[in-house]
Parts: sequence; C-alpha cells; structure tokens
Amino acid sequence: MRRPTSFFVLLMSTVAAITGGLDLIFVLTNGGPANGTSLAIFYIYQQAFGFGEFGYAAAMGTFLVLIMVLISAVIFKLTRGGRFDDGE
Repeated sequence: MRRPTSFFVLLMSTVAAITGGLDLIFVLTNGGPANGTSLAIFYIYQQAFGFGEFGYAAAMGTFLVLIMVLISAVIFKLTRGGRFDDGE
C-alpha cells in the first residue's frame, strides 16, 4: 500500500524542487548577492517581468516543462508507476 503513495510523493517532491522556491527567493533575497540564490524558475520570472523578454521566458518555461516531463517519465519507469503488483 505504500508504493503508490511513495511514487506520488517522489514525483511531487521532484517537481517542487525544480519549480518551488520562487516566492521565498523573491521575498527574502531577490536573487541574493551576485544571483547566489537564483534558481531557473526565478531566472524565467526575471526575464519576463523584470526585463520584458516574454518570448524568451516562454521558451525557457517550455524547456523547463520538457525537462520535468522527462524526469517524471524516468521516475515512472523506475518505480513502475507505483503499481501494486510485484512484477512476478
């Protein structure tokens, strides 16, 4: 019974690690000294709303989504999607 839940938690934690933290970085450090605390999602936000480069930010966002889809596919393949069977 833990396998489907573990699969879901692993997948959501991976997505949160890639895309999460925008609000904390923006509020606390705004990228920090010399962009020391900047993440990819914060860079995309800066390009779109800080510099007005909406097309570039959209392209980077699309690329980030493709990376997340690939990582999710690998997790799905490795964990067999959290299925109940033992593969016997």
